[in-house]
Amino acid sequence: MSRPVVIIPACTKEIEGLTFDCVGRKYSAAVAEAAGCQPLIAPIGPGMSDVAGLLAIADGILLSGSLSNVAPEHYSDEAPLKPQSLDPLRDALTLPLIRAAVEVKKP
Repeated sequence: MSRPVVIIPACTKEIEGLTFDCVGRKYSAAVAEAAGCQPLIAPIGPGMSDVAGLLAIADGILLSGSLSNVAPEHYSDEAPLKPQSLDPLRDALTLPLIRAAVEVKKP
């Protein structure tokens, strides 16, 4: 019997000039150890994530905390207080993923 799969959307992290998709270890460990599920980190970027495909293989999603903030353009007309803390690629995956999960009642 396989463990339930829980999708965790990644953040963008620049390390020594290279771009990485990453998730805090505490989130993937909580999914694996506390929930007994299989964490699956969803990469971000143009053409990298198929929301419908992710939800088709997932039993649920975990919306982790992040150092980045959701860009205000998604909910307001205010300018961001800290533009350097935005992660537009994460927003591009996470926001449609949330809407689609709600629509299909995926936890």
